Amino acid sequence: AVLNRRSGQKISSVVGFLGFAWNQSNASTSAHWALVGYPQAAPFTGKYQYICQASFAYNYGGSAPSPIGVGCDQTGGTSGGPWIRNLSGVAGATNYCNGVNSFRRCFDANCNSLYTQELFSPYFDNNTKKLKDCLVNSTPGHPANPSTCQP
Repeated sequence: AVLNRRSGQKISSVVGFLGFAWNQSNASTSAHWALVGYPQAAPFTGKYQYICQASFAYNYGGSAPSPIGVGCDQTGGTSGGPWIRNLSGVAGATNYCNGVNSFRRCFDANCNSLYTQELFSPYFDNNTKKLKDCLVNSTPGHPANPSTCQP
């Protein structure tokens, strides 16, 4: 979402923000995230924030870059929550968003049931960084530079 500034300030400078990490290796010991969300499907209620600590499990396949998967039991309602790479527990520029709660795999073609212990995020690459920068530098109705918003 692109928001109007209040008294010249971006919302992030008032309420805080996460850093942004892209093109990160998933083969190293640093491929560990804190997945934040408000899961609402049983056994959760959606009333509380949960953090699932998880390390890289595997790529989902498809065209490159493939979505990345981790082991996590958060349910529906957590979508859109950040994957914070190596959460430090300290406020400031030490916590970096490097994924987003996005989807689960289906057992069958009709998606009648899901793998409940896996959660996936798109891989954050140069195109993701481009889109993020475009949004950060935009105001409602006026993209920073429309040509830079396209992958």
